[in-house]
Amino acid sequence: MQNQRQILLIAAFSAIFLLFIVFFNNSIMGLRIMQLKYHLMKNSYNKSALNHFGLVTAYENNKKLYFKKITSLEYDENMLKLMENSKVFSDSHYNFNLPQSNTDQISLFFINLIRMLMNKNPVENIVQTEYHKYLYTAYYYEQNHEYKSAIQTYALALSENKDIALKAGILLHQGYSYAMLSFYEKAIDKYDEIIKKYPNTEIAVTASILKKFLFGFKKEKENLLRDNKYSIDKTEKLIHLFAYENAWSMLKEIEKKSGVNKDVIDFYKARLFEKSGKKEKAVNKYLEVILENPKSTLARASNKNLYLMGSRLGDQELIKTSVKINKTIKDKKLDLLIKSNTLEPLKKPKNIKENPLILDLKKIEQIETKEEEEEEEERKKIKKNTGHESKNRILSKKPNDSTANKITVITKNEDYIIGFIISEDSKQIVLNTSLGKITIQKSNIKNINRQK
Repeated sequence: MQNQRQILLIAAFSAIFLLFIVFFNNSIMGLRIMQLKYHLMKNSYNKSALNHFGLVTAYENNKKLYFKKITSLEYDENMLKLMENSKVFSDSHYNFNLPQSNTDQISLFFINLIRMLMNKNPVENIVQTEYHKYLYTAYYYEQNHEYKSAIQTYALALSENKDIALKAGILLHQGYSYAMLSFYEKAIDKYDEIIKKYPNTEIAVTASILKKFLFGFKKEKENLLRDNKYSIDKTEKLIHLFAYENAWSMLKEIEKKSGVNKDVIDFYKARLFEKSGKKEKAVNKYLEVILENPKSTLARASNKNLYLMGSRLGDQELIKTSVKINKTIKDKKLDLLIKSNTLEPLKKPKNIKENPLILDLKKIEQIETKEEEEEEEERKKIKKNTGHESKNRILSKKPNDSTANKITVITKNEDYIIGFIISEDSKQIVLNTSLGKITIQKSNIKNINRQK
C-alpha cells in the first residue's frame, strides 16, 4: 500500500514537473518571440519613420514639377508611392509589457537567474517609450503639413532618444519641416549640424543633397521676386519652392487686380491652406471652387486634392465625398488614381485630440444641382448653334463674358475647353481661358463650336 502511494506521488510529481517544463518552455518561447517581434518592428519603424531618401525624393519631385519635367498628376502619383513606401507602424504596436502573466513572471525570473550566472544583462520589460510616441506623432504631423507641431514634437523625441545613431535622422526631419515653413536658414542649420557631427556617413550625404536643393530653391525664389511683378504662374511656382508666405502675399496682390477669376484665386487659397495644415479651410475652399464651375479643370484639380487629402489623413468621409463628386464631374484621371492607390493611411496618434473635418454639405449638394443645370443649358446652346443636341461635357469656361471670339474646342481626348481666341493659324489655336493662356494643336482637335 505504501509502495503504491510512493509510486502515485512520484507519478504526480513527475507530471507536475513535466507540465512546469512545458509551460516554462512555452513561456520562454513566447517571451523570445515577443522580444524578436519588438526589435524587428523597432528597426522597421526607425528605418521608415526616419526615411532619409524619402525626403530627397520629395525635394526632387517638387523640383521636377517646378521646371515642368513632370505633370501634376505624375507628381501626385509619385508622392502617393513615396508615402506608401515610407509608411510606419502605428505607435500602438509598441505596447509590450513583460511579464504579462504569472507564468511569464516565473519564466522571466529563471531566465534572468541563468543570465546572471552567465554574467549577462537581465531581460528588461519592453514598454512603449515616450520616444516612440513622440516620433510617430511628429511623423504624423509632418505628413499632414502641420510642420510647426512636427518640429516641436521631433524636439521632444530628441529629448527622449537614447539611440545616438537615430538623432541625425530626427535632425534631418526637423530641417525638412523648417524648409516647408520657408525657414530656409534654420533648415540649412540643421543640415550643417548633421554634416558636422556625423561626417562620412550616409545621412551626412543626404543632408548635403537636401542643402543643395534648398540653395537652388532659394535662388529661384529670389529670381521670381526680383521684378516685383505678380502673376498666378509665379504664385504656383512659389508653392513648388515651399515659399508659402511669399505665395500668400503675391496672391493677395493679384486678388486686388480686376480680370482675375474668383475660382482661380480660391483654388490657390485652398492649396495654401492645405500646405499650411489648415485642413478644414482647405476642404471647404476646394468645394467652393468646384461649386463655382463643376465642369472646369480647376474643379477637377480641386476634387483630386480633396481625394489626396482624405487618403493622407485617413479620412474616409472625405474620400467618399470626393468619389461622390467625381461621379458628377467624371474625371477619368482621378478614376485611374483611385484604382491605383494602395496607400494605407496613417492612424491618428491617440495623444492627438482633433475635431473631425466639418464639410459644408450644402456646397456638396449645390455642386450636383448646379452641374445638372449648367449641363442642360450648354446642351441647349449647342443645339441652337449646331442644329443637334450634344451629350458631351464642358471642362473649362470664362464666365460672364460675351466676347464674339468665344469658342468651344473639343479635343480627341473628349476634353471640352471654352475660351476666347487670342491667335489662330493653320497649326494651332491660342485661347484665353479661366486657367490663363492655353495653346491647342489643331491635330489634337476633334471639333470646334464657334459661338456667335
